[in-house]
Amino acid sequence: MYLKKNKRCSDVALSIGNSSRSTNLYSKLAPGDILLTQTYGFFYALWRKLSCTMYDHSAVVLENNETLNIVYPVAKKLPASHFFRSDKSPMALRPVWRNEKQRMEFLNSMQQFEGTHYNLFRGVFNISNMMIYYRLGLKIPLKVPEITSKKWVCTDAILMYLQKIMPEFSPIDTLDLDLFRFGFTSPNDFLRIAYYMPDILKKVE
Repeated sequence: MYLKKNKRCSDVALSIGNSSRSTNLYSKLAPGDILLTQTYGFFYALWRKLSCTMYDHSAVVLENNETLNIVYPVAKKLPASHFFRSDKSPMALRPVWRNEKQRMEFLNSMQQFEGTHYNLFRGVFNISNMMIYYRLGLKIPLKVPEITSKKWVCTDAILMYLQKIMPEFSPIDTLDLDLFRFGFTSPNDFLRIAYYMPDILKKVE
């Protein structure tokens, strides 16, 4: 497998990403789950390969089996079934909510992103930066986005709001995440959190 050819690709995120996926995952989804998926196409497959990333998109499961997706040009809702077509290899991670109020606050925050413009510059820069780092060892850190930002990429928005709403996410500052390495959140960061801190984010089995 190509990941073994590059020592920088050695990552606990890959152990979760390569692990067996839940059978009948679609029927187990719950509002608030984070859905990680692979986008079909040569470009996305090449990006995942060069950046040592298992997934290239993250979505939040809403009520009625819908999902919130921050994509170009604007964020939109899609049925969750969309990610179970073709070979998108979906995986779901579930925040360990302290209570229902906390979960609803997160869902309401995510739904408010509908219609928000995608931060194309940040998205393209993120892809390029990860490929350069994992192939050449060079990195160009970005500033971590402000919670008041007007444009977003999917991964940043999800993790920023989990941190804002769930105090339990404060200890992720001790982890070796791309958020702190590059200044932006990668799909792998969710897998790393689930690996090291399953008490706040766990894989849906």
